[in-house]
Parts: sequence; structure tokens; C-alpha cells
Amino acid sequence: MAENVPLESRHARWANPIHPVDEDKKMKEILMSLYIKIQSLLSRDEGQDLVEYALIVALIALACTAGMSSLATAINNGFSALGTTLTSDL
Repeated sequence: MAENVPLESRHARWANPIHPVDEDKKMKEILMSLYIKIQSLLSRDEGQDLVEYALIVALIALACTAGMSSLATAINNGFSALGTTLTSDL
């Protein structure tokens, strides 16, 4: 059946420019698919747990760092007192 149709008419759809209405429709479809992809990326909550755990670890590290300073001072004072006591007994 396709043998009876001239080659020019079989491939005429490739030679014709795209109609502006078809071009607008294709652009709208592309923008809609892009919008849907962006919405699906924004609605995913898989990474939220990781961020929450990272914030908790950061707060614990900050508290430990602040506590270490006062703990180090207390340990140093304790050893100094112990050293003073040991030297005064000798």
C-alpha cells in the first residue's frame, strides 16, 4: 500500500513547518511536565530525617564542647589541689 504513494507525500509531514498551535501545545506540555517534576521533588520528605539528625548531632557536639571547657577547668583545679596537698604533706 505504501509503495503506491510517492516518496514526497510519504515524508511530507517532515518537510512542513510545525503549526504554531502545535508548537504552543508542545511548549505547554513541556512546561507542565517540568512543573510536575519540580512539585514531586519538593514534596518528597526523604531527606528531612537526615537534616534533623544532623541538627541534633550538631547541638550535642556544641553542648559537649561547651561542657568540656568547664570540665577541663574543674579537673585542672582538682589536680592542682591534690598536688598542693601532696607537696605540703612532704
